[in-house]
Amino acid sequence: MNRHVLKVPLPHNETPRENTFAKLADRLFEIENPTRALFDPYTCPVEFLPYLAWARSVDVWDDEWDEQVKRRVIAAAPEVHRYKGTRFAVETALNAIGHEYELIEWWEAEPVMQHGTFAVTVFHDRSDDLSPKRQVQIHDSIRYSKPKSRTFSLIHLLRARAAGKLYTAAFPSTRLVATALPFFLDPPVVSGPLRCAVAPLSRLIVTAHAAA
Repeated sequence: MNRHVLKVPLPHNETPRENTFAKLADRLFEIENPTRALFDPYTCPVEFLPYLAWARSVDVWDDEWDEQVKRRVIAAAPEVHRYKGTRFAVETALNAIGHEYELIEWWEAEPVMQHGTFAVTVFHDRSDDLSPKRQVQIHDSIRYSKPKSRTFSLIHLLRARAAGKLYTAAFPSTRLVATALPFFLDPPVVSGPLRCAVAPLSRLIVTAHAAA
């Protein structure tokens, strides 16, 4: 029997019928499958990305994100789920969103923080990044991937100069502290759910403390 180099492996004692079916299967492999691209976050058409995000169980999603952010978040989802409950999962989730940040666990801080806690500082260059919606997305990205037993503080640091209105909002079951520099209040800290309008400033720090 004239043997054919098959993509479908067959034993050496194959029958002519098995060899024929294997050749037919080889032809099927040569047919381009347009659906394969739908399951790759970097080749999937942009209009199908929300469905791929659902299929990969993405925890935090926003249809208004830039296309590249959407693709990164989808690509990172399996890794986040695989290591969920670890620092690596938190960092992977934040890296996918694309913000610069610093994560410090309780034993790394000076002075040492409360046992079993950690702090995340997210750096922003535009006041638009401090919208309540964006704050919730970052908060939830951490909350869904962190160890369940850990509590954390979230600090948003605005590095660029800004003018006009800056809106902040507390998350459910959290405590928000906003600090504007230079100070116009005495004491210069406002706590609680608030809407904050600030003159040109050098920094705005928004801290959300997760409930215990």
